[in-house]
Amino acid sequence: MAKKVKAIWKFEDIKVVFSEPRIQPWESVVYVESQKDFLYYYYTMTVYRKIKKKWKKELSADVWDFPDILILEKVFRLLQGEDVEDGTWQVIKNTEHDVTWYIKGYGTDDIVNDDFYRIERTIRIADGERKETYSLTVGSGMNNGMDMHNDALRCVRIDYLRKEEITGFVETAKKFIKKSIKEYNEKEQQRITAEKMARRVKNGKLYDYHVDCKNGFRKTEMLEEVFVVGDDEVEIGTLEKYKAKDVFVEYHSCRLVAVEESRIGMGGYIIIEGGYKTFGHTTESLKDRQVKIPVELIMNIFNYHDKDSEVLRYNIEQCKEDFLKILSKEERKEFAETPLPLLLEKWSSAVAGRTWMYRDEHEFKNPEKTIKKVVKEIRKECRKEV
Repeated sequence: MAKKVKAIWKFEDIKVVFSEPRIQPWESVVYVESQKDFLYYYYTMTVYRKIKKKWKKELSADVWDFPDILILEKVFRLLQGEDVEDGTWQVIKNTEHDVTWYIKGYGTDDIVNDDFYRIERTIRIADGERKETYSLTVGSGMNNGMDMHNDALRCVRIDYLRKEEITGFVETAKKFIKKSIKEYNEKEQQRITAEKMARRVKNGKLYDYHVDCKNGFRKTEMLEEVFVVGDDEVEIGTLEKYKAKDVFVEYHSCRLVAVEESRIGMGGYIIIEGGYKTFGHTTESLKDRQVKIPVELIMNIFNYHDKDSEVLRYNIEQCKEDFLKILSKEERKEFAETPLPLLLEKWSSAVAGRTWMYRDEHEFKNPEKTIKKVVKEIRKECRKEV
């Protein structure tokens, strides 16, 4: 089992734990290099207090979308100026004892505080001697975990931290984000390796196989969809190069006009026509143009049906007939001779995806049972031919 990403900072009776990071990058980003590639970032922040030698949870938050941990380093950096007379410091003077305090703090408080951090820096000058300390506040606007936000922040404040101690907290957060990026890229590499093997051209069709993302990103023999030349309109995501860098590119509303088996290996090629191509913030029309795509560069593909398509209103018989007509002789024999449980495991998703059988427009009361029934009916028809 892979080691879970976690980072821990301790100070006396307080422990802050960062865990369960998840990254959603911008749509064209393949490998995340830094925070600039984040569209959304999620993580869990938990604060514990040691009571009678045991760590007790003080507060916890499952943080979504735009967490304040991402700007924690900037908050700390804003406090590092040495000019205490620049007008940005709160000044408290005790003339009787010749003591002056200079205090400045920045926080990440916002309208919705999934996570909240505030750092204050205090410089105390007495009898010409200078002493510097920091205060750290860690909190959340959540009751606990993912509960609804409170009107007030629940927080823990730690005072009299030395600079190396507050620096250690900021560095812990930075290391956690770096670990998050490393974990994401490692998993994405595994996924891409599996996806490169998940499509195959044979029998004049394109076969899309399921990739098991929960057990090490491996390609299975379970079919997700089967694509037919001529009629099928498809949406495709591909892995391509832009300025020597891997990027994701998307093709929309394209018609599958041809497939070619590869002379080397198991992949092959598909040729699409029409529609449009998107990359980052750019859109390119493919009207009256054809694009040839190596199958191993396809990262995802699915059939597209307009909301007004009659396919979305097919009944059970029509769904069965639609799938029957795309089966080759070898596949019909497979349906006739294979035990039903194995057929359902391999073909159910492909049967359902062909006519989007889970959509409400079909008015199937129980799509799961309906799909199973259609597979049975296809098997019955194929057995008549044997």
